[in-house]
Amino acid sequence: MAIKNGNNFRYNDINNNEIRESSSIHPLSDMKNIKLPNKNDIHIKNFCKDLNVNFNSIIKKSNKIFSLTFNNVDWMISLEPCDGGGNDRTNKKEKMDNPRKKIEIPFANNKFKELIKNNETILVINVYIPLKNEELDYGNRVYAIVEPEEIYNSKSLTQETWNSSSRWIELKKILQVLNEKIIVQNNSKNLFICNRYDLKMLISNEIKSKYLNCYNNNLLKLVDNWLEVKDMENDLKKYQKFRNIFREKLLLERGWKCEIFNCEVGGKNLLNASHIKPVHSIVHDTRMDKPHKIKEIMDSCNGFLFCPNHDRLFDRFLISFTSGKGEVLISDEVKHQTNYFNLIDMQQTINIIDKNMSNYLIFHNDEFFKRNYIKENQNGKFSK
Repeated sequence: MAIKNGNNFRYNDINNNEIRESSSIHPLSDMKNIKLPNKNDIHIKNFCKDLNVNFNSIIKKSNKIFSLTFNNVDWMISLEPCDGGGNDRTNKKEKMDNPRKKIEIPFANNKFKELIKNNETILVINVYIPLKNEELDYGNRVYAIVEPEEIYNSKSLTQETWNSSSRWIELKKILQVLNEKIIVQNNSKNLFICNRYDLKMLISNEIKSKYLNCYNNNLLKLVDNWLEVKDMENDLKKYQKFRNIFREKLLLERGWKCEIFNCEVGGKNLLNASHIKPVHSIVHDTRMDKPHKIKEIMDSCNGFLFCPNHDRLFDRFLISFTSGKGEVLISDEVKHQTNYFNLIDMQQTINIIDKNMSNYLIFHNDEFFKRNYIKENQNGKFSK
């Protein structure tokens, strides 16, 4: 129920499907600063229900941060109820023109800070629960999801101030979502707002696409700068950032499982992003101009998601894959361990996405044969 406050403030909320003023603060706004164990579980359970995800399958990182697998993608989620932040109340007699609710990006949260520093994909989501006869109407919950550019390009991150940052959602927009059953953005175009029934579609399509665009933009900035100063591999901090972002990009596009057909290793913390044509080979290729180098370094088709074992084998050119059918090529050095690595020589083992990936594999094949065979005969074939 709504909670009376001993002051002259009037609070704006959606009550009985209209924006109303009240002397009572929204119950969840009043609860935000009260520290209780598992107080956020009801919101997490409802969120899982709206995505058709088993609540017992999530992994909680903190009271409001957790991970789940949805549509073959591992997502980190920061979820909490929104509050007014002072923009839903007035102590004047006049009616407030445009009451709003605050959506907080919790940079000050230690767990959130750790995830962002590692460039992990994290959704910042607030839930608004309207009222019905002054009681919480959970059945009409509405979600606000922050645009990824607002997170990964925020000054709190780029300047490492780690101050919490707020975005705002108009109650009129929330009411529009409730009445028209549509997905909208707030006036500042930095939030998406949807009802519980559109949540799956919004995350699967628009939000996923926005994150991929964000990653591509950030990769472009990194790679462009490296090629300009020609010091990419010596700047380990930036290089690791590049590796992390490229990996998150592949995880969004390919899912959470090692791409070797017979390998069952899965989970984002157990997968590496392995370039087919190595970055250092592209950087030092004097035949390529800068735009071509940037394209190949950033290209998703120039990468696989592998478990640590297969990543190491591929990176050391102990295995490769034919450019046509994706049949595995195995070096004599590890052929006696093929059962251990779940590999069968010349059996299709990987999915070739398109011609670009085939072209990168031609480069990898050539390097594989050069390293594992002694000489090339007059017919262009390698022999021992």
